[in-house]
Amino acid sequence: MNTFLDKSGKSITVAGAVVTVCDLATPILSFSAFFFGVSLLAVAGLIITKYVINRWNESCSIAMYFSTGILVLSGILFFWQEQNVDSQKVGVIASNIDVFSSLQNKLGMITDSVAAIEKNTGEIKTEIKTLKKETSSDPKKELANRGISWTRESFLEAITNGDDETLMLFINGGFSTNLYSGDDYNLFLRFISDIPKDKFEKIMSTLYNHNFLKINYGLNIYSLILIKNKFKAVKERSKKYFNKSLEESIDPSFFMRVNLLTLAVWEGNEKYVSFFLKQGEDPNFKGLLDETNEFAPVIIPIGEAKFLKHKNIENILKQ
Repeated sequence: MNTFLDKSGKSITVAGAVVTVCDLATPILSFSAFFFGVSLLAVAGLIITKYVINRWNESCSIAMYFSTGILVLSGILFFWQEQNVDSQKVGVIASNIDVFSSLQNKLGMITDSVAAIEKNTGEIKTEIKTLKKETSSDPKKELANRGISWTRESFLEAITNGDDETLMLFINGGFSTNLYSGDDYNLFLRFISDIPKDKFEKIMSTLYNHNFLKINYGLNIYSLILIKNKFKAVKERSKKYFNKSLEESIDPSFFMRVNLLTLAVWEGNEKYVSFFLKQGEDPNFKGLLDETNEFAPVIIPIGEAKFLKHKNIENILKQ
């Protein structure tokens, strides 16, 4: 009995040693998958021998211990390696214990692979450096390299996102567009509301400095789609006026004419109001409640501040 236990214990120990060697040799070949398959067949053959052929002896038991040990340990290694990239390359033991990783290097198992990786990495870095040098001198190519199309839509997106770097690439590349044209009648309201506050002055200054914005230009604002709560009073006033015009058989445009300063007043942002004043926007700019009707009520920034009860803004505009 002791002899049997001694032999079975040794067989399991040998199985563990075999699997350990297989794991350390992973950089050369994935032996764990091979031994898992072979040991599975061996265990199946021994089971058939015992229960189908009815032949069994001590040697068969030792072989079963050995095969089962190989099966279990190689199976653990195989499935572990499948879940971990480093283990797939150098084995489970070497990926977790530096001593064994160094041993693999000394034995020359992964030196060639590492050298090849370093060579490829160096080539990639060189190519990227060269590409960057080529594209950075051409704003259009740089935008394309970033996946940004040379279109008005992308230009406007850069503005509303507060992306001053992308905006300057468009400008330096000679991009041209008329912000006052097109069907997006409330574009400038989006600028006021959507540009990040910490980027607002820089973005708007850039647009002024490069003539995309004109001081005291009359903006046509479509009043019926002023949906934010802060614009509720403005919208209700316009709606009341336009309904009255319809009752009097006057065909209204549903557009108001205002300047950028007026939009900042509507937004209720004191900092924006001060910024536009510094740019030269007129606090007494005469807009119209109906831009097609010269007899429509006049809208001026100071009057809007009073109408919306923005006392601080009213004081700023009077300075």
